[in-house]
Amino acid sequence: MRRSGLRAAEIRLNAAAWELRRACLSLVVFAIAVGTIGFLFWASDRGFDITDEGYYLLVSKSPEDNSISLSSFYVITAGLFRLVGGNVRAFRLLGLTLTIGSALVLYAGLDRFMTSIGFTAASDRWRRAREASFVVIGGLSIYQWFLPTPAYNMLNMWATSCWAGCLLGGLTAQSNRWRTGCLLASGAAVTVSCLVKFPTGIILLAMTAPAVVMLGPTGLRSKSTVAVKISSGVLFGFTCFFLAGQSLRAWQDVLAQGSLLMGAITPSPSVALTRYREQFRELVYHQGLQAFRTLQIALVASGVIFGMGRWLRRGFVSRHSWSIIVVFGAAGWMSYRRPSWTGTLTDAFALTAQAYFAWILLLLVEIKGSPQWFCG
Repeated sequence: MRRSGLRAAEIRLNAAAWELRRACLSLVVFAIAVGTIGFLFWASDRGFDITDEGYYLLVSKSPEDNSISLSSFYVITAGLFRLVGGNVRAFRLLGLTLTIGSALVLYAGLDRFMTSIGFTAASDRWRRAREASFVVIGGLSIYQWFLPTPAYNMLNMWATSCWAGCLLGGLTAQSNRWRTGCLLASGAAVTVSCLVKFPTGIILLAMTAPAVVMLGPTGLRSKSTVAVKISSGVLFGFTCFFLAGQSLRAWQDVLAQGSLLMGAITPSPSVALTRYREQFRELVYHQGLQAFRTLQIALVASGVIFGMGRWLRRGFVSRHSWSIIVVFGAAGWMSYRRPSWTGTLTDAFALTAQAYFAWILLLLVEIKGSPQWFCG
């Protein structure tokens, strides 16, 4: 009887320690997200790149003067620029807001999908705060702090995030109204991606088909209904663009001029293939493997710590706690020290790579934040 009482007390103590660790981890990730947003807000009126960022602002201010382009991003950014009255800082802050919003749309759809398949508990507030903050950090780590002015890369990121979130939410929504709205929005996001970066739009369309087949409702008729709603969203997006943004004739003229320019400067197919092959080899062997070496070391170290959990555990210090120490230590090291492998890269791309790796390490913490790890 006494032994069972001690066992029950130990279970309650472990549950309390688990809840405390989950709360602390959620607060840390949330604090990182808030700190990142605060820094970007503070820096929104500081610094200006006269090359890429200058071009983005010029075409947003006077889109009618841009007569050669393979992307229609400037038509969309011009509307956003007019919305804020031509204020550069407000334009950047609007981009920051839309980045956060698109990340939350992605998280909402992913959370709805994970809850529908029983992977997570719908009432887990710590998990929701942690995962939503993590997704926002990922969105802000891509282009927001590097080039804060909205442009084609940022628009493409917004469209991709909204496409994924709305598609997952639409395929798992219980209400027919929510399902229809999400699927239409998903199709409209594909339209934006096609107008901004055509290859990405094609990839999204190609990924939509297997997603509907595997995750959609059962029955050919139900799946066909989903496909029709997504297609309607695509057509609706194009219709709105050509009616409110740029006429079809003007879009064709600009695209034709851009195609002629690209045809004049693009080498022959054989030369292009040779160049792509050499650049791919350089990226994979000389930069990719060296760049990911740091991440590989962190993964191995984390795995060793999990394997040695019995010997490392002291009181409330579990394997997960030791893993957090290693992961955040590696992320901090990459944030404050320029690795040797970035010598061949520009400062901006080196910093971007470090930000990506720090974010990936945060992902490891999130993956290992499940109950079985906390209780181990």
